[in-house]
Amino acid sequence: MPTSWFQSVNPAFIVLLAPFVSMLWLKLSKSKRGDLKIPTKMAFGMILLGIGYLVLTLAVLKTGSSEADITVKANLLFIVITYMFHTIGELFLSPIGLSMVSAIAPVKLASLLMGVWLAGSGMANWLAGKLASFTQSLGYLEVFASIGIIVIVLGFVLLLCSKKVASMME
Repeated sequence: MPTSWFQSVNPAFIVLLAPFVSMLWLKLSKSKRGDLKIPTKMAFGMILLGIGYLVLTLAVLKTGSSEADITVKANLLFIVITYMFHTIGELFLSPIGLSMVSAIAPVKLASLLMGVWLAGSGMANWLAGKLASFTQSLGYLEVFASIGIIVIVLGFVLLLCSKKVASMME
């Protein structure tokens, strides 16, 4: 089964998981400790995205990454689990980022800055295409592991800086 058939997994996970993430934010906002700050939520989203790439690393470790033997395929659950982590990470990042832009942008620039936020997705897709080209020379294991580790480390850096970033947003 080609992995391209799994393109509908992400939208399905968004529909299925968005209510639970929304309930999580609502529950946290009503708790005694209060809601998590925007940078904290985004840091957790980045960490979840990185974990998704590490799941792909496990798939490569299990099957090997020899392009000479294309008959060896990873279990499709690796793809589904990766999409699950990426979708939850996306739900921690995208709506939170749009909310952040609408909350802190000056009224006259709000729509322009929303476009800038969304243009970031376009730039990320362009960068993803460039990174994908490295799989030919480096191999899947190195690329997936590198992306996963870098994103997780950046997520923890944001987590460590989240109080300072949140205070700068106020």
